[in-house]
Amino acid sequence: MTTFDIDNSKKTKYKEVLESLVEQGHALQATHNPHTWRLSALTFALHLHDCYILFSQLKEKWSARLPFSEAWDVDFSQWKTEIWTLVNNVSSFTEESVYKDWQQLCEEDYQTFIGKANACLSGTIPLKELMDFLLEKNTELKKVIIDIGRDLSSLFQETETMLYNVEPELYEQFYEDMVNIYMSENVEPYQIEENGIPTPYERWKASKNPKRLPDLILSKTKTVSSNMLEVKFWQDTWSDCFNFEGREIDKEGFARFIFQNRKSIIDNKQYPCKNCLGRCFYTLCLCEHLWLEYNRIVHPETIVSLPNESHQSILQQLLSYTEKGDWARGVSVENINSFIRTILDANDVKLDGEDAVLSEKLWALLERGSGDRVKIIWQNIVGYLDDHKLLKTKGSPALNRDFFNNDDGYTNIDKGRPSRNSMSNGFREVIPLLDKYCPVIR
Repeated sequence: MTTFDIDNSKKTKYKEVLESLVEQGHALQATHNPHTWRLSALTFALHLHDCYILFSQLKEKWSARLPFSEAWDVDFSQWKTEIWTLVNNVSSFTEESVYKDWQQLCEEDYQTFIGKANACLSGTIPLKELMDFLLEKNTELKKVIIDIGRDLSSLFQETETMLYNVEPELYEQFYEDMVNIYMSENVEPYQIEENGIPTPYERWKASKNPKRLPDLILSKTKTVSSNMLEVKFWQDTWSDCFNFEGREIDKEGFARFIFQNRKSIIDNKQYPCKNCLGRCFYTLCLCEHLWLEYNRIVHPETIVSLPNESHQSILQQLLSYTEKGDWARGVSVENINSFIRTILDANDVKLDGEDAVLSEKLWALLERGSGDRVKIIWQNIVGYLDDHKLLKTKGSPALNRDFFNNDDGYTNIDKGRPSRNSMSNGFREVIPLLDKYCPVIR
């Protein structure tokens, strides 16, 4: 997934493979000469097998990272029925009349069959040798075809089920993938439109009175976000997932909507995918950037010298979370903010030695890996702080609702507790740093 500029006039290779399979199946149904049928059926069986391998690999890849444009034109619900119907209709020629008595090949025999079928079609062994092998295993070619087709149809059912029952972390990673595409495809990703003319944010900012800039930033944020509500396709999702007042974006919500509508987005002939998603992520990325800029101006005390804008954004996100905590008596937001800035080496006095090394490892946890890394690591930190009695006594789901208004991913809180055995190795490595600077209730 590298671009929003997708050519919907061409079929993906996955749909081409499936359509080719259908053509073969239909041709096989029209073949009545026994010898010709057997050779054609062998080719058909091998193509069914290759198709199963192809989509098995795809399913395995998608279980770790959701696709956007890959196989976007393959409707698995439709194809699971299409394939099953196709193989059941391959009955124009049957070697024996008593089909119900034939047995399914075990995995070892099936692999032997695939090898012999390839050898037969290449002319290495005669067709009779393959037929004799099947007869020895108390089966026939038609039965093998139906069994492969059933497996392929079941694979499509499993893939469809998997794609719409994934963990929230995969949707959050999908959102980040989309943001990365937008950022990579736009040299000037943050542009303010005035009088119909797009202007890079820094140039727009330089043309404004600094005293009025915070109000102007909020005004622009409201304008660009309101514009999305006028686009019928985005209206409901924008209302549900974009919180202007709270300055929050439900990334998982946007990702779910985009992923589940990826075919209609890509296949739209009047409104290209590049325009549809470009406008959406222009607005989302610009609003996040403007919120960050607003905080820099209005709350300069929270801004420290960090290597890049990404680090600044992550720090601001973490500091925004601390304000939502139901902290124990004797613990203040300022205490927790100081703790966060210290372990991230974001103070004027820098860490050194082993502390600096562990801080770098913490940054790596926040920036690398699947899912919404900042959210996940914050959940881990919440578990750590709760184990140290710095939050009012609650269960992990309730703690998660304090910070995110939902239960999604609350188990990550338990994974941050030193008292549990479920902590990830990466987070466990930085525990000595957290222990050294953890606030103490007085």
